[in-house]
Amino acid sequence: ASDVYKRQLPAVDILLVLDPVASLNPAADTSVAMIREAIRRGHRPFSVELEGMSLHGGQARAWARPLGLVPD
Repeated sequence: ASDVYKRQLPAVDILLVLDPVASLNPAADTSVAMIREAIRRGHRPFSVELEGMSLHGGQARAWARPLGLVPD
């Protein structure tokens, strides 16, 4: 089943609004599972905290950071 995601599909930038990354619990936070799955599928996950989001002239902006994971 893992070969299904090796098709030539374009990688997607995914923005997740998260609590501070250092406070995430890999054993309990579904956000970590979403990050892992995005990376597994070849996508590029980014994170932003609520304070890093704003609207300027009707345009959404976010101070996003790329996410990566280290093995458990």
